[in-house]
Amino acid sequence: MFHTINLPTSAGQSVSFWGHDGEGRSFHAFANPYTGELLGADLAGDNPTEWLYHLHANLLAGAVGEQVNGAAAGLWVVLVITGIALWWPRRGRPWRDAFVVQWRAQWRRRNFDLHRVTGIVVAVPLLLVAITGAYFPFNTPFRWLAETLTGTRAAEASPRSRSTGPEERRVSIDEVLDVAVTSFPGAPPNWIHLPENSTDVFSVRFRLPGEWRLEGMNHVHVDPSTGALLRVDRHAERSAAQRMLRAMFPLHVGTFGGLTTRVIWLLLGLAPLMLLVTGSLMGWRHVVSPRRRQAIHH
Repeated sequence: MFHTINLPTSAGQSVSFWGHDGEGRSFHAFANPYTGELLGADLAGDNPTEWLYHLHANLLAGAVGEQVNGAAAGLWVVLVITGIALWWPRRGRPWRDAFVVQWRAQWRRRNFDLHRVTGIVVAVPLLLVAITGAYFPFNTPFRWLAETLTGTRAAEASPRSRSTGPEERRVSIDEVLDVAVTSFPGAPPNWIHLPENSTDVFSVRFRLPGEWRLEGMNHVHVDPSTGALLRVDRHAERSAAQRMLRAMFPLHVGTFGGLTTRVIWLLLGLAPLMLLVTGSLMGWRHVVSPRRRQAIHH
């Protein structure tokens, strides 16, 4: 059963379908949008990229792993904030020295400088990634905070189909698109959510210039039995709280600034590894090594 269709947004792209097979396993298939020829299909579990996504999102442990990730993100926020406090130059020390790596010094000093300078350079974007990452498993406090800060509502009620039964006629996808595109003339639709039960509706996404999410942040909802336009959710007209929460994902993955921020976020992903290595070497020097020497002397 399919639940999502990703439409091509440029020449040469295929149309992709997401769904679940009879055993409930997620899969996707690709087809030529001009001929309908099936180009390929695979189960999500057999796709290395999908495996990496689930490793990142939930440690391959479902909802429990997602919550562990959220807790780790909160811990990372604490580490970054305390790291900034430790980096802060003491009174009388020039600020310039706090951004310098002494490459000609002994390895211990180089390691310390690399940890300190790397940490402060990536501190702000790492805080952003950690905070937005904690939103996904723990969105309730974020919703409360967004509503409190903006004084607006964050909840968005999903439209429901007016269908009276499964025997009713179902409109075609072409009919749905014909209705949807009237709300955003000139903007190509690029994502369609298919109804999965009798109360679900077709939801078509559109991406307007300057939007942060690649699949679009505007939704058009169409009744699957009558083809009637039920609601248009324009991102620019959403409440401040809703826009704040919908910014969490693009801020987390770095799509808010186009290719430039995506490359920066890619490099940013390597920074925690460097901080882990340099921090571990510092810990070994200050904690483990002295204890080993003390144990040897005794």
